[in-house]
Amino acid sequence: MPALTPPAPARAPGPAHGLAVRLRGLGLLKAAVVSVRRARTALIERYLSIDTCGPDGDECAVSTGFADAQGYQAIDYLLLRDYLSRVSMGPADVFYDVGCGEGRTLCLAARRPIARCVGIEVDPVLGAKARSNGDRLRGRKARIEVRLGDAAEADYSDGTVYWLFNPFGARTLAAVLARIRASLDANPRPVRIVYVNPACEDVLRDCGWLTFTERRLSPWFLAREASYWTGPGG
Repeated sequence: MPALTPPAPARAPGPAHGLAVRLRGLGLLKAAVVSVRRARTALIERYLSIDTCGPDGDECAVSTGFADAQGYQAIDYLLLRDYLSRVSMGPADVFYDVGCGEGRTLCLAARRPIARCVGIEVDPVLGAKARSNGDRLRGRKARIEVRLGDAAEADYSDGTVYWLFNPFGARTLAAVLARIRASLDANPRPVRIVYVNPACEDVLRDCGWLTFTERRLSPWFLAREASYWTGPGG
């Protein structure tokens, strides 16, 4: 079992972060920023030939066996590209998006030359949308598979990279990590986990088999960060 490395403390916010805080306090400017982001998202999705903004842009309520699922909310494309850029993936990698929603992250990952992308989604409406987006995606290089069901009971036996955008609470997260760890006994392999908006990071820290490698902060998206972890051999 590898030595447990505790997460490094978050870096002190820089000048850009302070500027972002002050600017967000201006209501009109905040509305303008939101409008620009929505317009940018619409252009990106038109180019990719997908639609992952959710019904009327709102969160969707979902349910799991532990009743700790979070509502669906798509990550901003600039933030998504930044966080994905920290993960090197090649032709042998299988990318899992646990709680994939309508498939935005799946679609961007599938534009890389990797083996396969797998989405796990408990809500059948969101899962159907993710499948449709995967079928329509422009520039797809990897096959996309969307599996419906509770993440706590899913099969993770071939994954090498696992993406979690705070999809659920501590109980489901612990169950998912336990299933990934059990799969390593039958299929030893290096694995990496990207945990975006890591509200239950202590579950990863205390599980005993993951090693913290990096924390990524965004100065322009407040309350957004990602932590990166590796498993045995990662």
